[in-house]
Amino acid sequence: MRRMSNNERLERMAAEKAAAAREKQERAEQRKKEVAARPRRSRTPGAAQAAGRVRVVWAVCNHLGDQVKTFPYPEKQQAEAEVERLSGEKGKPHYLEPRKVSMD
Repeated sequence: MRRMSNNERLERMAAEKAAAAREKQERAEQRKKEVAARPRRSRTPGAAQAAGRVRVVWAVCNHLGDQVKTFPYPEKQQAEAEVERLSGEKGKPHYLEPRKVSMD
């Protein structure tokens, strides 16, 4: 087996470097195509609901996040009382959160 000359070694390293640069460029172009093909998301959360009319209600939720009961927005005190009652009765924490509900 013959040893490579210094020129041959340098040429081989240059070819490998060029091949790596081509691969990197191809990956970048592929990534750009994938990003362009993705559907664009809106920056504002709830933009899908903005099309129709919505109202805010107080949702009493259990520890898993499931909605147990709802109250109109002005009845926050009754909703808080229900949270306390359910937390005491069931022995598991319940919480209150505002949620948007479609008026349709």
